[in-house]
Amino acid sequence: MALSAEERQRRLDRLLALKATGLTDAAIAEQEARELGIKPRAAAAVRRDIDRSLADKQIHVAEAVKDSLVVLELERLDSLQRNAEATLRAANAGRCTHCGRSPDPELALKAVSLLNRLGVSRRALLGLDNRRREVAQGDDPLQTIRRRAGLSELRAVK
Repeated sequence: MALSAEERQRRLDRLLALKATGLTDAAIAEQEARELGIKPRAAAAVRRDIDRSLADKQIHVAEAVKDSLVVLELERLDSLQRNAEATLRAANAGRCTHCGRSPDPELALKAVSLLNRLGVSRRALLGLDNRRREVAQGDDPLQTIRRRAGLSELRAVK
């Protein structure tokens, strides 16, 4: 008797709820058998299902937390980038009409350096550098064709 995914998830949620009440694995197996009208399973099978369910839930929670942390970090980087761009524009502008200050090349270089570091952080956060490496490390399409055709080395044409 195969269970649908929805029924299986309901059953696993019930096992976790019973475990949360403090029941032993054997007691959970007996309770499950009474509720479903089936023969009790081994306590080890119940333990295995509980462990797998907890592991799945931890993965989903970890992914959700990771996604929200990535979004927060991207927002922080956006804010820093806007400020650095404003500083760069101000450093490259002509004489300030308010204070008479001339353009500041040192401040401009610092702002450019910060913008570069922000770009590196953003690429690392989004994994863009890793994707480029994976593509670079991949097989050369010509080598793949040669291998499939049985030509392991390029033969010189005479």
